[in-house]
Amino acid sequence: MAVAGTTYYLRAYATNSVGTSYGSQRSFTTVSLPIVTTKAVTNVTDMTAICGGNVTGMGVDAVTARGVCWSTSSNPTIEDAHTTDGSGLGSYTSSIAGLMPGTTYYLRAYATNSEGTAYGEQKSFTTLALPTITTQSVTDVKYVSASCGGNVTATGGASVTARGVCWSTTSNPTIEDAHTTNGTGTGSYTSSITGLIPGTTYYVRAYATNSVGTAYGEQRSLTTLPYTPSTITDVDGNVYNTVLIGNQVWMRENLRTTKYANGTTIPLGTEESSDVAYRYYPNGNSANVSTYGYLYNWAAVMKGASSSNSNPSGVQGICPDGWHVPSDAEWTELTNYVSSQSQYVCGSSTSNIAKALASEEGWNSSTDNCDVGYNPIANNATGFSARPAGVYTGGYGNFGVSANFWGAAQSNSNYAYYRGLYYYSAGVNRSNGSKDTGYSVRCVRN
Repeated sequence: MAVAGTTYYLRAYATNSVGTSYGSQRSFTTVSLPIVTTKAVTNVTDMTAICGGNVTGMGVDAVTARGVCWSTSSNPTIEDAHTTDGSGLGSYTSSIAGLMPGTTYYLRAYATNSEGTAYGEQKSFTTLALPTITTQSVTDVKYVSASCGGNVTATGGASVTARGVCWSTTSNPTIEDAHTTNGTGTGSYTSSITGLIPGTTYYVRAYATNSVGTAYGEQRSLTTLPYTPSTITDVDGNVYNTVLIGNQVWMRENLRTTKYANGTTIPLGTEESSDVAYRYYPNGNSANVSTYGYLYNWAAVMKGASSSNSNPSGVQGICPDGWHVPSDAEWTELTNYVSSQSQYVCGSSTSNIAKALASEEGWNSSTDNCDVGYNPIANNATGFSARPAGVYTGGYGNFGVSANFWGAAQSNSNYAYYRGLYYYSAGVNRSNGSKDTGYSVRCVRN
């Protein structure tokens, strides 16, 4: 048995009947240093990792120190950062700390005896880092909302578990401020920023979170559209108050014009028609016009324009300059926004929003507490002030019962969509009415 740390000389030989011959002499020295292997690197974080080694031979004498050493350069030694993990033969585990995030390190196990230090094979690993993310441009800025987003281009070595945008009225917003959550992983995404205040400057950053923490993209800024309560005057000289609800500015009074914006008169109707434009007194009484506006058939509302369900509709129709007839999609935007605001919802159902849109006066009485006609003094949280002008269908009806409003989108050649509020109901009804029916009109600012 060879002795560690000893030089030996060696020759090959061959023997026959004549004798023995020898080959050339070789020499070797048995290892005096320990024999050590490096384990795999595991549990890598942004600043720590786990590794270790296995001392399978002690060399000339006892192993007095063992561990791992590491550096950002190849072939680290115990002159570099290292652990000390006991002594002797056998397997051991090393905890590596004090690393830099997102950095590549080289590592070797080592074992030391009186002859020196032996090293195992080299391993390499890269510590985790924050994700890499950019902030997209801010678009579609309105009164109370905007769009932005981000693009996660690298995970940092750990799964991206949350991403979105955050915003504040002060610089460098974080996820401690208002923020969206828009999925996980890499790639681009779009975020809807809501709940803003009109005429206010906000700062926005995209963010992405992994196990290391949260990274932020570059900062953007936006200023929401300003809104000051104002009035609009039609061609007859009627003055209407306005109200901002979500991102829409509505007339808060029923239209009561007798003319189109170009001065053309809308005839006072005494019969139904799908083709001839007519206006009608609410409940057949001219005294009601100042409070309830006129009722108009669809021909009067559209002024020859084609059906539109775009948002905005693009149909001026009967509305003053700078305003338009709301499409079915625009009515849906209104009701969706009101349903999304808890202060406008009655009870547990988000569809119970009629009280928030209805006026405080003129309604028949109801006994169900979320109905429009129950305690109407509590109505009108939005300021929309829908008044129950009723309908005209060859005769007058539903005065005090319903508020019905035309839209610019037809459902077929004879019917068009409208929205209805009723004293006995908590919701806003979407239905289609015959085009020869007289309903109220509200206009939306362009």
